[in-house]
Amino acid sequence: MFHEPYFYGQNYNFMLESLVAVPLIWSGISFHIALPICTTILAMFPYVLFSIVLFRRGYITGAYAFLIILLTMSMEFDMLTTSTRGFVSGIFFCSLLIWPILEPNKNRSFVLLGLGTSLAYIFNPNALVFALPVLIYVGLNNLKNLRFYLLSLASIIPAILVQYFARKFYDDNPEYLVRPMWELEFSWEHLATGLGSLDQFFRYLSPVIWGWHWMILLLLIGLGTVALRKDRKEGIALLSGIVFIVLFLGINKTHDDIGTLFLGSNRMFLALRLLLGLAIHWSDIRFPQAKWIQFAGGALILGILGVKFYSAPDAIQHHTKRGNFGAVAIKPIDDLKKQVGELQIVAKEHDVDLIVLVPGGDVPVSELDFYNYGSSLLEENAVPTVLSVYERRTWEFEKNRGVQKTSFSSTYPLKMSHRTTLMKHGS
Repeated sequence: MFHEPYFYGQNYNFMLESLVAVPLIWSGISFHIALPICTTILAMFPYVLFSIVLFRRGYITGAYAFLIILLTMSMEFDMLTTSTRGFVSGIFFCSLLIWPILEPNKNRSFVLLGLGTSLAYIFNPNALVFALPVLIYVGLNNLKNLRFYLLSLASIIPAILVQYFARKFYDDNPEYLVRPMWELEFSWEHLATGLGSLDQFFRYLSPVIWGWHWMILLLLIGLGTVALRKDRKEGIALLSGIVFIVLFLGINKTHDDIGTLFLGSNRMFLALRLLLGLAIHWSDIRFPQAKWIQFAGGALILGILGVKFYSAPDAIQHHTKRGNFGAVAIKPIDDLKKQVGELQIVAKEHDVDLIVLVPGGDVPVSELDFYNYGSSLLEENAVPTVLSVYERRTWEFEKNRGVQKTSFSSTYPLKMSHRTTLMKHGS
């Protein structure tokens, strides 16, 4: 299991979701169910925790805000945050920041601030959309407090060490690095492009009014202005966060979008809705307490949930009807089980020891990944598989050095436009 510190073959993106799913898989839950469950739990955890803590402290508006935001996001957002691809790992560690928010002058908060922000950053920098405003807020409250600097800096050491040794693994073992991390660059050209196509970056990120897209920024600016009048430090922190979000558009990785929900630019701003909850809490907007207003609000939320679940099949169909996006592929699990079973039958009929998947035609490596990594999960005693290129499991590649091809190497009969080479050891 622990062949590499990150997801196999790359020097970024720790496998937190996979590790959390291990107990579920050991208990007999299928991997394709266990992994999305754990990703969803990691994505939801900060909102539930913030809501509980705020409610216990008497901040009723903030507590309800985080819960309502969680419940009223679009189905597309839910699909995105159940995709086990490391998009929400950093956001999970933002959970530690609720105490610095509420107790910005305590030693415990300094430790949790440094630890939470640093872990959030190394697991996925998209969490900085939320973490940086909190860091600014606590910093503004402790500009002359030496303990703040000492404790917060000391608490980032664990994250520094984790990242250092993880990266060092690939420096020492370069053969394991198949897909290296991007070299991050900022350019004004990217920033201008981003400002000209804001919907691309903020689609599906607004609660309740799902079509708002980039207008969530206007809402944040308005709430930041309200917070500024109430508490200067909270307002400055929020508005500074919005400036960071805009500057974030100038980074090349932010524009990594291939036109699918499952690899779009909006994944870089998933923490925006967490920031929205914080903005509502800091704005301290008081809602009328009349019973009929509370009843109407509850009915509205139930109505939104009803619309959301009613439209879910259409949303899923729309975003999964195309299976091949090049860098990302989508396939129904039942279809994959059937095709993996057929592939294994062919391999066992010819008494082969290894299946080598060779890309070709219009089928990308991402689609071959299904068969390469899914065979052993979907079939008991499956014949081992390996990709001829971009194989993430370097140890498998090394183990199968010297394998000789049999004379019946041919196109695999699944009516797929790629070659599957069947191989025997020493024959």
